[in-house]
Amino acid sequence: ACHSVLHRLVVLASPLIPFTAEEVYQKLPLGDKLETVHAEILNLPGDFSLTSEYDQVERLLEVRAGVFAQFETWKQASGLKDSQDARAVVTASPEEVDLLLGFGRRLANLFKMAEVEAKTGSPSVEFSESTLAKCERCRLRRADVVGVPVEALREAGIDLDSESGLVYLSHRDRLALGLAD
Repeated sequence: ACHSVLHRLVVLASPLIPFTAEEVYQKLPLGDKLETVHAEILNLPGDFSLTSEYDQVERLLEVRAGVFAQFETWKQASGLKDSQDARAVVTASPEEVDLLLGFGRRLANLFKMAEVEAKTGSPSVEFSESTLAKCERCRLRRADVVGVPVEALREAGIDLDSESGLVYLSHRDRLALGLAD
């Protein structure tokens, strides 16, 4: 699978970096290679296009702009200062819900919010304060944030302090500090 991905990337990069692409292409262990990477450009699948992906991102940005506009109004009324502390429930058409769900776990990051839920129905957006714990290192609210005892941090040579005796860290940050598998 990795060779297949590298093959596609080399073909796509060949007009920009022809000599490097050719060298990498010649070393790829694929049995059905053409004589040169430059011949592959003419051999791209007929349905190869980034148009649909571009359209998806454009539509996502439109939806996000609408959500942000409504969030600004809600934020002032609620007193919440940071979108990273918010949870949004976006109710939309089945097509828009499919679009949003297609972004998977990245959706909340793309919306710059702690949580985003998408469901089918009459178009609306509801906001609330997120109940997820906030990572003290990256400042994001995530489902994988857990409290790590200060003693465990000190044993690992990390000098962080907390009045509660716990420091809240995401899985990614625990990995970066050598505290998770």
